Amino acid sequence: MSLTSKSIRMVLEIKDPNIIFTQDAVIEEIRGAKALVFYAELKLQPEHCPACGLASKLVRYGFERTCVLMPSYSYRPTYMKLSRQRFRCELCRTAYAITKYFEGFPLSVRQQVQTVSLDLNAGYINLVPRLFPNAKIVVDRFHIVQMVSTALNMVRIQVMKGLSKRSKEYRFMKREWKIFLKDFNEPEAIKPTYHTSIGYYETTVNLVANSLDLSPEFRAAYEVYQEIIGAVRKRDASTLAAALESYRSLGNRMDQSIKTLKKYKRQVINALRYEYSNVFLEGINGIIKKIKNTAYGYTNWNNFINRIFLERVWFRAKSSKAAA
Repeated sequence: MSLTSKSIRMVLEIKDPNIIFTQDAVIEEIRGAKALVFYAELKLQPEHCPACGLASKLVRYGFERTCVLMPSYSYRPTYMKLSRQRFRCELCRTAYAITKYFEGFPLSVRQQVQTVSLDLNAGYINLVPRLFPNAKIVVDRFHIVQMVSTALNMVRIQVMKGLSKRSKEYRFMKREWKIFLKDFNEPEAIKPTYHTSIGYYETTVNLVANSLDLSPEFRAAYEVYQEIIGAVRKRDASTLAAALESYRSLGNRMDQSIKTLKKYKRQVINALRYEYSNVFLEGINGIIKKIKNTAYGYTNWNNFINRIFLERVWFRAKSSKAAA
């Protein structure tokens, strides 16, 4: 009868419950002597990367196999051959490549860099002071709006889960969800319009207000979202700072987004004080993603690069001539 992992751990005096024994002991020759060998695995995933603190970028990276001498309970020496799951942080791997690249430039040159524009990636933000000691970090405005809009969408979906799918509020929130992401002054407030989602005429503002009345937390998240996008649009640093400081926990996804913005408050405020942005690179990145999705990937690197060139230069020039 096979022994259980628990019983083997008791015999070998192992306290870690995450070590799982995959088979019964076997007799093997180790270092010129017959030994009792147990095979085990340890697959416990760490909560976060010890370097950057993020967990979402951890991926499995093979096994590390070690042979450990264990307490012997017979005349034979006893070993445990342990296969430990290794994990690699993709963010730290990218950060390492970035570090090696920029460290190829003299420090005197890197000290002349005044600003660095990037997204709210903790790994990259923490990397800047080391590479560019005198640079001010400017968080890209697009990513500020993207972070709070994603949070608001998740709060909206959370509210929808408590509604009947036949209710007019559910149908409106599901079909016309983009309205909640617009500036509050944009939706029609006076003239009723026909909404196919509910099947009758009504002002958009009234429908939005009725949806917000379903949940105080949804309304609060919507209001702080409006404050933040309004401050970003008007480049009002004081309003943005006040919105972040006055925020109180709502128990939903907006909490996480505001916490991140407050953690990097100085870098976020810089986004409204400086003109710099990486929107151009984000636009190119968006085009590249669309090309990859349309073609279901490229096996030939040169064809991929040529396609990007055509989209960025040739097709755009042709469209400009047609418009002229």
